Amino acid sequence: MKKSVIIAIDGPSGSGKSTISTAVARMLGFNYINSGSLYRAIALKAINSHIAIEDEKSISKTALNTIFEIKRVGNGWVLFMDNKDISLAIKAPEIAQASSQVSTLSGIRDIINKLIKGMIKGNTVVEGRDIGTVVFPDAALKFFLTASVEERAKRRYQELLSSRLGRPYEIIRKEIDDRDMRDTSRDIAPLIPARDAIIVNTDNMSEHDVVIKLYEKVKATLSLKFIDNVNGIELYTTASAGFCFGVKRAIDIAVKTVKQEKEIYTLGPLIHNPQEVKRLEDMGIKPVNDIDTMTHGTLIYRSHGVTTEEHQIAKEKSLKTINATCPFVTRSQRLVKSLTNSGYYVVIVGDANHPEVKSLLSYASGGQVTAVKNAHEISTIGKVKKLAVLAQTTQSMENFKNVISALVDDVYELVIYNTICDATRIRQDEAALLAMAVDVVIVVGGFNSSNTNKLANICKAINLKTYHIEHPVHIKEEMLIDAKKIGITAGASTPIWLIRDVLIRLKKMSRKLSKTYI
Repeated sequence: MKKSVIIAIDGPSGSGKSTISTAVARMLGFNYINSGSLYRAIALKAINSHIAIEDEKSISKTALNTIFEIKRVGNGWVLFMDNKDISLAIKAPEIAQASSQVSTLSGIRDIINKLIKGMIKGNTVVEGRDIGTVVFPDAALKFFLTASVEERAKRRYQELLSSRLGRPYEIIRKEIDDRDMRDTSRDIAPLIPARDAIIVNTDNMSEHDVVIKLYEKVKATLSLKFIDNVNGIELYTTASAGFCFGVKRAIDIAVKTVKQEKEIYTLGPLIHNPQEVKRLEDMGIKPVNDIDTMTHGTLIYRSHGVTTEEHQIAKEKSLKTINATCPFVTRSQRLVKSLTNSGYYVVIVGDANHPEVKSLLSYASGGQVTAVKNAHEISTIGKVKKLAVLAQTTQSMENFKNVISALVDDVYELVIYNTICDATRIRQDEAALLAMAVDVVIVVGGFNSSNTNKLANICKAINLKTYHIEHPVHIKEEMLIDAKKIGITAGASTPIWLIRDVLIRLKKMSRKLSKTYI
């Protein structure tokens, strides 16, 4: 069973934990638990049951006989106690003060901690004051939000005003001061940042900026796969590095064909990775650049697809053909044919010289198609009444959007098909996050690979110490000097064995560098 990912967010009263935590949970698609609301709920029940706040035994007994649920309602989460929504009742000032006292009782803390762990159903953001130190010390990521007393009092004052529970600022500030004193000085689970927590001071940050900071850090951490620590130098890779579905499918088809046929060819390289193409060639799969030179044998259509003209020639020559075109490219081919038949002029955002784009262009009827690399090239299109836009599967979303924005003003009817492969988008997102998290980025893949070049460009824009390599021997010591964290990502056409070879070389070089520069 897959282990749930826990994100722990701690901090003092009024630091913005609840607002930030719920927003981050929504963006991540995670569940959310507010531990403070559970302490408030127990305090509320104790008060309603006329139990003294210091009566730990009675409060514990009451808590154990209470049903707590956190339910997703609309765009947020609501706490139910004994099937009743208590989200507003627990915000009363007297409940806040009582919960602070209740939280010092060791028996109550044990009950709450067990309750929280029992509520974990999938990936969850949990916020409180000891989540990273006590409740989930092995959380995937820990944050400690803080702010000055003045700033926290001002926020709480505004919050209470909006909920019609307004009170004087000075009283609120004193309550926060008192709460800080109790939370930081208590014997049991005092309020302190976890040793490995990321401390975020929100004094001069907008709510939006804090949310984005935490979200990007979580996404970066989750997309990274820790590989090894070599004498203090950490090595990471991305979760999706290497072959995508379409490339793996093409390789599997080619390897299977070797067992069934004798003379096997591909029109151009099967994939854009010279090392893997060489491995296939050693198995008997030979790339040819011109179909006219073939007179016999079996021809495998590469993952990028072939043009309709090339397919027709193969048919006329009676060549046996095996179609290893990526299904996502096949979908785009059908779209171009269908759209042009329906009277649309089709714009393909991509490189006209790339084999995939050449294939797509050939499927258009009546020349109603063009390829543009970027928004600067749309002037070549002219005035068109009905326009359809799609993308080379390895395009970046940013470039695709820029072209669409440039087109929209001059077209009466515009139809958009997002044909960017999801695997491409995921790799690009992970590459960007990796570049933020490490000192040096190594991008592994063919120099002739469009998607690998885009990964390298994305990383380079974020981290200047980004190096696109095709083979382990391309890694030089000077690339890694002073690096404490090295990240490796790879294009969709990069085989896993090549990534492993790169890692082996990096480990050897890291051992050498750690001795040289200590």
